[in-house]
Amino acid sequence: NITFNNNGGAGTQATASGSAGDITVIAKNSFETSNQSGLGSKTFGTGNGGVINVEANSFVVSNQSGLGSSTFGVGNSGVINVKANSFVVSNNSGLTSTTSGAGNGGVINVEANSVRLEEGSGFGATSFSKGGVGEINIKVGDLVIRNSGIGNESSSGSNGGKINIDANSFRLESAGIISTTGKDSTGNGGEININVAGSFAVNNSNIDLRSFGTGNAGTISITAKNMQIEGGILQSNTDNLSKPGNIYIRATDSFKVTKAGITANSSGTGDAGTISIIAKNVQMEGGGIESSASNSGKSGNISINATDSFVLINLPNAPNARITANSSSIGNAGTISITAKNVQIEHAVVDSVIQSTGKAGEINFNVADSFDLKSTSINTNTSGVVDGGKIYISAKKLQMEDASITSDASNIGRGGDIELQIGNLLLLRGQNFRSFISTTAVSGSGNGGNISINAPNGFIVTVPNENSDITANAFSGGGGKITIKSLSNFGIQQRSREDLKRLLGTTEPNQLKPENSPTNDITAFSLTSPTLEGQVTINTPDFDPSKGFVELPTLLADISEVIDTSCAAFASREGNKFTVTGRGGLPPSPYEPLSTDVVWTDTRTRAITTHQQGKKEPANLPQSKPEAIKIVPATGWVFNGKGQVTLISHASNPNGIGTPPASCPKR
Repeated sequence: NITFNNNGGAGTQATASGSAGDITVIAKNSFETSNQSGLGSKTFGTGNGGVINVEANSFVVSNQSGLGSSTFGVGNSGVINVKANSFVVSNNSGLTSTTSGAGNGGVINVEANSVRLEEGSGFGATSFSKGGVGEINIKVGDLVIRNSGIGNESSSGSNGGKINIDANSFRLESAGIISTTGKDSTGNGGEININVAGSFAVNNSNIDLRSFGTGNAGTISITAKNMQIEGGILQSNTDNLSKPGNIYIRATDSFKVTKAGITANSSGTGDAGTISIIAKNVQMEGGGIESSASNSGKSGNISINATDSFVLINLPNAPNARITANSSSIGNAGTISITAKNVQIEHAVVDSVIQSTGKAGEINFNVADSFDLKSTSINTNTSGVVDGGKIYISAKKLQMEDASITSDASNIGRGGDIELQIGNLLLLRGQNFRSFISTTAVSGSGNGGNISINAPNGFIVTVPNENSDITANAFSGGGGKITIKSLSNFGIQQRSREDLKRLLGTTEPNQLKPENSPTNDITAFSLTSPTLEGQVTINTPDFDPSKGFVELPTLLADISEVIDTSCAAFASREGNKFTVTGRGGLPPSPYEPLSTDVVWTDTRTRAITTHQQGKKEPANLPQSKPEAIKIVPATGWVFNGKGQVTLISHASNPNGIGTPPASCPKR
C-alpha cells in the first residue's frame, strides 16, 4: 500500500531545454493520495513535461488531491496514465492537463474496471494559449460521474481537445461533460465521443459543446445499447461567427428522453447544427429537439430513424414536447425527417417555420404502419413574406384527433404544399377541438397552397359535425389546389364559397371560414373575391359499392304451416310418418337408431352407367343462363293419376293432404 497525505507527493519539472523526469507508481494493492496531496510534472522551457504513470489494484484520490501535468513554455505537457481495477476520485480532486505557453497539453489516459467521480471532482484539459488542448481518454467497465465532470477548454487560438469515453455502463448524475472554446479563440471546438456497450443514463446532467469564438464547434457522438436522458440537456450551441457542432446518437435498442432536451442552435451568423438519432425505439416525454437559428445563419436539420416506434408526448409540469428547426431571422428553416414503423404524437408540436425572409422548412414523415396524432400541430407556417413550407407524410393509417397539419402563410406569401400518401385510412376527429389540414394564405395577397391526398386503396373518414376541414383558402389572393384520390370519402364534402355563404349567412371575410361551420368541409376559395375560386379535384371509382346488393326479407319463410305442431307430434308416437326403406337411408322412425349401412346407393344405375360410358360423346349445348326459380315452402301434397306424390304450397283438391291443425285433441 502506498499513501500520500497532508500535502505529500512527488513532482518533476524542467526549467530549460531538458525534459522533466517521469513519475511511476506501482502498488500491488492500493495507492491513495488525500488532503491536498498528489503527483505533478511541469515544464517552463523548451523541454517536455514528464510522464506520470500509476498502476494499482485500488487508486483513491480525495480531498483536493490529484495528478497534474502542465507547461508554461514551448514544451508539451506530460502524459498522465492511470491503470487500476478500482479508481475513485472525490471531494474536489482530479486529473488535470494544462498549457499556458506554446506547448500542447498532455493526454490523460484512464483504464479501469470501475471509475467513480464524486463530489466536485473531475478530469480536465485546458489551454490558455496557442498550445493545443490535450485529449482525455477513458476506457472503463462501469463509469459513474456524480456531482462532478469531465471537460476541456480552449481560450485562445488552439483547437478544442477530444473527450473519448468507452464503457460497459455509464451513469451521469447531476454532472457534466463539456468541451468549450472561448470568445477569444480562433480554433475549432473539440469532440465528445461516448461509446457504451450497455446502458447510458443521464440524470439532471449536461453534455455540452460550446463555441464562443470564430471557429466551428465540434461534434457529439454517442453510441449505446440503451440511452435515457432525464432532466438534462445535450447541446451544441454557438453565439458568434462559428457554426454549432453536430449531434449524433445511435441506440441499438431504445432511446428515451424525459423532461430534457437536445439542441444545436446558433444565435450568431453561423448555421445551426445537425441532430441525428437512430434507434429501435425513440420515446420523448416532456422534452424536445431543437436546431434553430436566430441570426443570419440557417437552421439545422433533424433526422430521427426508429426501426420500430417513435413517441412524442407532453407531460404535466414539463417543458413543451416539441421538435423544431426554426429560423427567426434571414436564415432558412431546416428540414425535419422522421422514419418509423409506428408514430404516436400527443399534445406536442413538430414545426419548421420562418419568421422573417428566409425560406420555410420541410417536414417529412415516413411511417410504415400507424401514424396517430392527438392534440398536435405539424406545421411549416411562415409569418414573413415567403411561402409556406412543405409537408410530406406517408403512412398506412393516419389518424388525427384534435390535430392539425398546416403550411399557412400570414403575409404576402403563398400557402405551402402538403402531400399525404395513405394506405387504407385517413381519419379526422374533433373530440374536444377540431382536426384540419390547411395550406391557407391567412392574410395578405398570397394564394392558397396545394394539398394532395393520395389514397387509391383507402378511405377518408370524418365524423359528422365535428368540424374537420381540408382547406386551401386565401384571404385576398386566389384559392389553392386540392387533389384527392380515394376509394370513397365519408362525412366530408366539397363546398364552394357560395355553399359556405349559405351555411354561415355572411360574406364577411373574417367570418366566411370553414372552421365557423360545424360541418366537415373541403374548400379552396378566396375569402374576399368570389371570382378567385380555387380548384378541388376528387377522384373516386366510378362504381357504386352498394350496386348489386339485394335486400333480403326480414322473414325468409313462414314455417308455421311447414312444421307439425300438433298434439300427436309430442304426446304420442302416433303422429305422421316419413319412412325410407332399403339400403341405408333413414331409420323406420325417429325413435330408432341409424343402421350401420348409412350410405344409400341406387344399384340399378350401375349397369346403365357402365354401358353408356363407352358411347358417351360431348354434347354441344347452347349456353344459357338459368332463370331464377322462386323457392316456396311446401305446405301439403297431392296424389296424381299414377299414384305419385307431388308437394304443393296449398292443397287445392279433395285428395290433398295438409298439415293437421295445431289444436287437435290428444289421442
